[in-house]
Amino acid sequence: MSDMNMLPEHSPEHELVRRGLTKPELIRLMVAYHGLVTKVKDKYYKGPRCLAYVRHLIRALRYDNDLCEVRRRLGNARVLQEDLIPLLIYFNDDIPLRNDIIRLLVNFTQPVILLFCKSHGHKDPATAKCMIQVSQYLQQYKKEFTVERVMNVLGSILAELCGKDREDHDDDDDIIIDRILLLFRNILHIPSDPAEEKRTDDDVDAHGQIIWNLHINGIFELLLFVGSNPNKTQWCIHVLEIVFLLLREQTPSNLATADVLVQVAQSFAERQNDEKLVVWGNMLYM
Repeated sequence: MSDMNMLPEHSPEHELVRRGLTKPELIRLMVAYHGLVTKVKDKYYKGPRCLAYVRHLIRALRYDNDLCEVRRRLGNARVLQEDLIPLLIYFNDDIPLRNDIIRLLVNFTQPVILLFCKSHGHKDPATAKCMIQVSQYLQQYKKEFTVERVMNVLGSILAELCGKDREDHDDDDDIIIDRILLLFRNILHIPSDPAEEKRTDDDVDAHGQIIWNLHINGIFELLLFVGSNPNKTQWCIHVLEIVFLLLREQTPSNLATADVLVQVAQSFAERQNDEKLVVWGNMLYM
């Protein structure tokens, strides 16, 4: 389906596309004049063509140029903070929209190294400037996931999909599980910016707040379930990446006193021991 078909027939954007307006400029107009969601006082309302615009953003990012022009425009417009996150929180009962929002969040939070892997990096001043700009937007995005309600929604979706019986589980469920795990990986991969946060040494940074949110929303237990389930081995690498990134900024002394991580490790060890006991028990009765 073309971009023209995704826009209202008599809208200003439709006319601008017909005239040959570039896609980044179209994206800026769509965000500025329509928006994906509107806030009136303390209540959010999704736009009448919200899903169509979300899918347009997905396609626009897919065909972005080497300098991530579309990505940088969307970052400057604060689309993730002011549109995607509210849509995820308040309209997650709309399954098609929710799934596409998660897909967009994974795209928005991709590591810089993956976005500019084909470029000359810091050897090119223009590319280096764009990389810095994208990195700054990523650090802004990371702060959005320190909000407990965001992780609560993602954890609830993951728990619902992981808890389905095998006969009720389909390929679309696997895709969403994969994307949620990738989203966790991407968020944790974003380096914190101490200068921007201006926190004291004993205060918790954004990375620590995200780890705490993962814990209180039961996501650690879900990761253990996914990582140790023989029917879900396709996600073991994702879980390993997440665990590595959880511990990346920790020192050995911090880990020794981290009650949450100790509890997770103990839970994992207990699960492994239980599985061994089951195997040994089966062998005794063979």
